[in-house]
Amino acid sequence: MISHRNRSGNVRDSTGAARFLRDTIREIRKWEWFSGLLEVRTDAAFFFQREILEAYDRLRVEYATKVPMMP
Repeated sequence: MISHRNRSGNVRDSTGAARFLRDTIREIRKWEWFSGLLEVRTDAAFFFQREILEAYDRLRVEYATKVPMMP
């Protein structure tokens, strides 16, 4: 089971996020033994960008995004 993959902590959350997701997912799909569903969990910094949403669609991944609740 693949748990998670972190980027370095010296960048803003969304900097290069679409490329990071794309590269990671393509790498996983190259593994011959992997045939499962890919699910991405992110926070609001990722979600509210068109590039990220388009990447989810193109890469055919499930996703969940945690966003803060406002009163």
